Amino acid sequence: MEAFWGKMKYEWLNGQRFLTREQARAAVFEYMVKKIKFKIHLKAKIMEAGYTLDQLAKEIGITPSSLSKICNQHYDDIHGSTMLKIAKKINIRPDDIWEPLDE
Repeated sequence: MEAFWGKMKYEWLNGQRFLTREQARAAVFEYMVKKIKFKIHLKAKIMEAGYTLDQLAKEIGITPSSLSKICNQHYDDIHGSTMLKIAKKINIRPDDIWEPLDE
């Protein structure tokens, strides 16, 4: 759990100052919603393409654990070529993996 808060502070709240607790709560909520939407979006795209996480991982030559990390946006140690393979297999733009579109 500490890793989550640390990552959130680094990725989302880094350097921000809030005048009220409500502003801080809203920023935390927005971060969590974006993370959840991204995870659901990517897993849905994988399933729409007819893959399970295990099948796709095997087909592109990575471990299911690595693919799960990508779905959870923990891809600091994942090579860009792996991201491109995923995007190609499930027919999405690579940018949709790194930076999901806002709705």
